[in-house]
Amino acid sequence: MLPSTSTPLATHWLLTSPGVRLIDTTYALEGNTTSAKLSPLALLKLLPSEKRPQQVLALVTKEAEKEALGYLEEEAGCRVVPVPIPDGKSPAEVWDILTRILAAVPAGIRLTLDVTHGFRSLPFVYLTAALFLTSLRDVRIEGVYYGMLEAGEKDGVKPLVDLSVVLNLAEWFYATRMFRETGQAHDLIRLLSMGLARDGLENEMVTALADFTRDYASGLPLELGRAAAVICHIGTMIGDPMLHVPAGEELRRAIIQAAEPFQLVDAAQTPYESKKDVPLGSGELRRQARLIDLYLEREQFASAVQLIREWMVNRVLLAEGEAVSTSSAWLDYRPNRILAESRLNVLACVPSDLLTPEQIEVRGWWQKLGNARNEVAHCGFRPQAVEVTRELADVGQVWQQVREHIEDESFWNLELKTGGGILLVSPVGRSRGALFTALKRVQPQRLLPIVSQDTVERVGEICTAAGFTGETLPPLVMNDPYLGYDEIPTLVGKRQIAPELANTLVKGSQVIVNLTGGTTVMQQLAQKVAEAAWNKLGLKTRTVAVVDRRSREEQEKNPYVEGELVWLDNDRS
Repeated sequence: MLPSTSTPLATHWLLTSPGVRLIDTTYALEGNTTSAKLSPLALLKLLPSEKRPQQVLALVTKEAEKEALGYLEEEAGCRVVPVPIPDGKSPAEVWDILTRILAAVPAGIRLTLDVTHGFRSLPFVYLTAALFLTSLRDVRIEGVYYGMLEAGEKDGVKPLVDLSVVLNLAEWFYATRMFRETGQAHDLIRLLSMGLARDGLENEMVTALADFTRDYASGLPLELGRAAAVICHIGTMIGDPMLHVPAGEELRRAIIQAAEPFQLVDAAQTPYESKKDVPLGSGELRRQARLIDLYLEREQFASAVQLIREWMVNRVLLAEGEAVSTSSAWLDYRPNRILAESRLNVLACVPSDLLTPEQIEVRGWWQKLGNARNEVAHCGFRPQAVEVTRELADVGQVWQQVREHIEDESFWNLELKTGGGILLVSPVGRSRGALFTALKRVQPQRLLPIVSQDTVERVGEICTAAGFTGETLPPLVMNDPYLGYDEIPTLVGKRQIAPELANTLVKGSQVIVNLTGGTTVMQQLAQKVAEAAWNKLGLKTRTVAVVDRRSREEQEKNPYVEGELVWLDNDRS
């Protein structure tokens, strides 16, 4: 019958195995000595009162129960709870011993271990149990003592040695391994905080590890890079005393090596004061790529797919050249990042015959990543199941293809091939003056008229009057210039721009759209053309309005008088 673990009877327990023999021995601990027939009795006498357990948990075999257990119960001066165990002669029996220990020790207590007596395999079981109890039950190990009965000390005194350092070292190994394999430093921070004065370089190391953990989990490569740089910088300065454990130098190097691939340092290997000082270049892209590789390796899908998309934006920005001529320019959402992102988004809207093979390939990557990103951005709240394993494989394949072109500048030039000069888009209604003024003021090289069946014939007359000698492109014709709103999606396109319109608009390097003239629905069509030119083709686009201050009678009598031009927005490019 094992003791219950539901409610601890004391806050500080001693776990021991009294052995089977009673031997008069003189023990020493921290300069004090005492005689006892069992090491746990000596330990109970020699420990300071504030460290002395109030209850003993005794692991006893059938042999130990015959004599040693009774003597321990008589002399301990506190409650002794026996836990019967087998001899441990087989793996099954060793497993049974471990199971019984874990069943007997409740959560949240302070626990001292005595590993002097018992079979030689028992200390290994103690160590395993201690690691389990500290990790999962919040048990605090106060000490691990071993009475060196075989030691030939002067006057026959046998020292009680505290082996807690072995358990501490195991915790350091585990904490460092967790940091290297998961990017999480919570256990390292706890161990460092227990042994440091929390000032100077040591305090900075704890702060940097905490920053690294949060930034890694949040998918923030720049913040992570600065934290990694601080870890490496301070780690090389502090040295072995930082850890206060055997093999501390090797552990220190392991911590630095885990952070080193991601550190952000300048040419002098000094951490940047601010991420605004970080320039965008191929080195920075490779550093970010290493982090993406790690996210994929660890199957951290959300962080991987989001960072790959931003990496592609960065790569397009780098190909732009002038947009990142200063250190922080590449971090400005407007105008730089939004421009690079729009170049990628535009590819999905452009007919394939207007794209290069490289642009078609980039479009495929961007669309796949966008679909994957949406799965996690909406936390899977969609009818279809999110198959993370399949998504990870697909994203990993896309990333390998993307990564192959990290150094290929020309590959990331996503500007559409366009004609030269200005293309003017303008409605043509019954009044001739609006188009006339737009032609005179804008001086375009090409004209795309928006007409009805009644006004299509007026285009040539107005162009002649305005002295326009450029190219008049096939017009956008509205069958119903008053109620034809349902014609607009067909003429402009919905998700993707209509191929005919796309081929027309790219004939100019800049599109200027006049929103004056014609009917309301024709003006609405002109507005939609402007939005398509900018949003779906990424062309430099502006909108204008024409003003004629004369009376209607004067305008009708003499339409070919140049009016005023009002620019309605800034150059969107």
